[in-house]
Amino acid sequence: MRTDIVLVDMALNGLTGAQVAGEIRRHSPRTGIIGITSYEPRIYERALMRAGAQALLDKSTLRATLADAIAAVADGEPYPADGGFAGVADPAPRPAVDDAVRLTATERRIVTLSLGHMSPRQIAAELRVSPDTVFSHRRNIKNKLGTGEWHDVLDRCRELHIA
Repeated sequence: MRTDIVLVDMALNGLTGAQVAGEIRRHSPRTGIIGITSYEPRIYERALMRAGAQALLDKSTLRATLADAIAAVADGEPYPADGGFAGVADPAPRPAVDDAVRLTATERRIVTLSLGHMSPRQIAAELRVSPDTVFSHRRNIKNKLGTGEWHDVLDRCRELHIA
């Protein structure tokens, strides 16, 4: 018995959904592949298309799009029919972070702890540094990501899976 369609979450630990899709495509050329994400779909669009998937769906629209996507992919067609991925037609997409932007391990840890709703003082205690050091790291992170607000940094990091 062969698998007809696979739903692949784009954010996986240690792998990307596009990598998984590529492996599926290599081993099972006729299996339909639909990527799903709760993050900005444009982040994954090119890599998933190159991996041979037929659709990319935003998790927030699954109720409206999943049945049609499954039907199209089961027939060997892309979804939507024009070959573009659903949910990626944002008229003003945010530019991706330049590949040269790299957060240090400490900066990533600070973002991760912040996403876990820890305050700068709690983060300082966890990392055994001063609160001023945490604020310095936060300033550097904001500069690297080109934003002046910490909540924008956290939104952007969630979107790009930086932390």
